Amino acid sequence: MNLNSHTADINYLYELSMAIGNSLDYQGNCNHFLQLLLARKSLSSCWIYRKDKEHYTLSYSYPNPNKIKYSKSITKILDQLLYGVNAVILEITTDIIQIAPIPIQQGSVLIFDLQSQGILFLHSTQKDAFLPKDISQLKPIMNKFILSLEACESFTRNENLLNKLAMQNRELNDYAHIVSHDLKSPLRNIYTLLHWISEDTSQPLDKLTKQYFDRIGKNVEKMDTLISGILEYSTLDKRKKDKRIIDLYQLLNEVILLLTIPSHISIKIPPTLPKIIADPIDIKQIFYNLLMNAIKSIDKPLGTIKIEAVDTTECWQFKIIDNGKGIEEKYFQKIFQVFQKLEDNSMSNGMGLAMTQKIVAHYGGTITVASKKDEGSIFSFNLKK
Repeated sequence: MNLNSHTADINYLYELSMAIGNSLDYQGNCNHFLQLLLARKSLSSCWIYRKDKEHYTLSYSYPNPNKIKYSKSITKILDQLLYGVNAVILEITTDIIQIAPIPIQQGSVLIFDLQSQGILFLHSTQKDAFLPKDISQLKPIMNKFILSLEACESFTRNENLLNKLAMQNRELNDYAHIVSHDLKSPLRNIYTLLHWISEDTSQPLDKLTKQYFDRIGKNVEKMDTLISGILEYSTLDKRKKDKRIIDLYQLLNEVILLLTIPSHISIKIPPTLPKIIADPIDIKQIFYNLLMNAIKSIDKPLGTIKIEAVDTTECWQFKIIDNGKGIEEKYFQKIFQVFQKLEDNSMSNGMGLAMTQKIVAHYGGTITVASKKDEGSIFSFNLKK
């Protein structure tokens, strides 16, 4: 073989190799590679059969067949023909004519085992179109082709999964709105009816009946708070963000004005807090939830809550430190879960820390807790710069 022939082979194989993987779509990937292969080798057709459980399915064919007929005889022929095959050259036989998805009459086929991706048939109308050299040259190319088809399959699977998750998220959001608007209406009706019954009763309610009415009213309020929490949590990351420079010292003072702070509790804010770039509503939500959580945990005659900020190389780390009742270690993960709370409080929906974690995660950060029973807690979170 002369030098020109070697050079032609190298260029031919390089061109085929570069044609593989140009698309993550299965059909597009096959088109790029196989149609180029057919053109360069002057072949007439190709097709791929994949085995699904007990039956073979045509996953690719060029040219496209007008009509595909599957039968038990095709499956039987393929099983017999391909048993132990890695790569083989065959003359056209009655069996091959029967399994071909397009009309063929003469010539030869080169068959490659594509492993989990099926079996590739390359067809030429010429009886001696393929040589052992073709097998040795194309084997490494086929290995790359197999990997590219597996990548397409993985991409399609992940894309389908993402689409399914997106659809489920939309359904969840729709459900949250239905819950918010449709269920709040009967709750308001129940509350109104209780008020009317109390007012219209000719005799004052006895003590037990009044307790029942109060209990119903508290449960209605509890359900209303829970429904509001569901809606807020489900739409938390759907709101358009307004990122800008935030003076945290000023923002925290605004947050404190929103809190109801008992006289025996003091909150210490360091004057040297940083300025960060974020959405003000998100950051207010984080500090509001954590400070409110700290206030509710205080069980000492003198309660203290401290805020600290540390500048690391990649992020700002913040700490909310209280001297409250503390949290047992077995609850460290539970408190960040939706609807989980350690105390039965009708004014809490059990979603504050879950929402805080969700916001922090949106900014690429994490939130953790360290605590000792009866000594207090430290909630730490970081925000990437």
